[in-house]
Amino acid sequence: MAGKVTVGLLLICGQVRERLKKMGHLQPLNIFLRQEIDRMRRVLRIVKTTLTDLKLAIDGTIIMNEVRRAAYFIPPPAGAQSIVMSVSIDLTVF
Repeated sequence: MAGKVTVGLLLICGQVRERLKKMGHLQPLNIFLRQEIDRMRRVLRIVKTTLTDLKLAIDGTIIMNEVRRAAYFIPPPAGAQSIVMSVSIDLTVF
């Protein structure tokens, strides 16, 4: 089910990106929207990777390190917020 949700979100992002091109991709609001779409794609990619690694670690396929252990024990709303904040901070550095 998670794969279907991810594919659906990526399709929506693609549709929004196409609309932005038609509306004028150099308009200030469109630039902002494109940046937000890129940030959300990064967040989704990080969440998907983290959950996949966590599942493999729980199964014993890969080693449970401190990052995966923290992701396992942090409650979901706080965990999602920390991931979004880390992506936001990473983007402000560039």
